Amino acid sequence: LGCRGITDTGIEHLALSFPPQTQKLTLHFDNCTSVTSIGLRALAEKLPNSLQYFHGTFGGTEINDTFHSLSDLRHAVSADQSLSARLRKWMASTPQILQPARR
Repeated sequence: LGCRGITDTGIEHLALSFPPQTQKLTLHFDNCTSVTSIGLRALAEKLPNSLQYFHGTFGGTEINDTFHSLSDLRHAVSADQSLSARLRKWMASTPQILQPARR
């Protein structure tokens, strides 16, 4: 399978596969180019809350970051959602700039 076969959907399935009592987890997704912020969000939402130690690396992906705790991961996802919401709001308020010219 290799890294090319790892997708956002695969990450979500992986996150759901851990037992609820999981306490330590290290994941490396470096250079998995099909992994995006969608997979990161799924991971943050689906990992068990019982985790006391989490370390995840995403270098060479759309995320291109390392997370040293579940809280760190969830904070990054929350910030990304906030930024996305602000961008959508801005785009909705300025449609004349973003709409292609009519012929």
